[in-house]
Amino acid sequence: MNADTFKEIHSKFCEAINKLQIYNNYTVSLELKKTAIENCIHFIKFIKNEKYKAIRNQNSTIANQLFHMQCVLNCILSSLKIWLYIDNNQFKNGWDSLIDAYEYLFIAKKINEYEGLLNLEKHLNSIENCIFPKRKIYLSAAFTSTIGSCSICNKDFHECNHIENNVYCGQLCYRTNISNIKGNHVAF
Repeated sequence: MNADTFKEIHSKFCEAINKLQIYNNYTVSLELKKTAIENCIHFIKFIKNEKYKAIRNQNSTIANQLFHMQCVLNCILSSLKIWLYIDNNQFKNGWDSLIDAYEYLFIAKKINEYEGLLNLEKHLNSIENCIFPKRKIYLSAAFTSTIGSCSICNKDFHECNHIENNVYCGQLCYRTNISNIKGNHVAF
């Protein structure tokens, strides 16, 4: 992918997130939100396809930027879904979708941080405080498990040089093939 092609994709990305955010509030009709969700899913597929091309070409910089776009779009997608869940009285699913949005935003900020992301975070905070003001009970669980394998190089995690939760050529590093999970305790 050349620089001009990436600039075009970035321009389309900026245009898409601006349009999608218009529908990301309670007062917009559900039909418009559903259309925005479909458009978002379609654009995420396009971005992922371009990211895989950059990975195949070993263009880490472009792959990381496309992964950033993918995470921002997934954040917006998750936040748009909140409204559908709320409308269907599926409040736990709405809460879970809000947490998903925060997690995608967290990953996106590992690659780039700018005013638009800070505004998106403020928007998520507003949703949390207005829609879920009493949901301040959290659950924490402790487990014992094997260390697993690296999602990037497939080596045992203690044998590789990758760092968990870092981004490498458009991919998030995490542990896979974890086994022997044993629950120890749960805390509220």
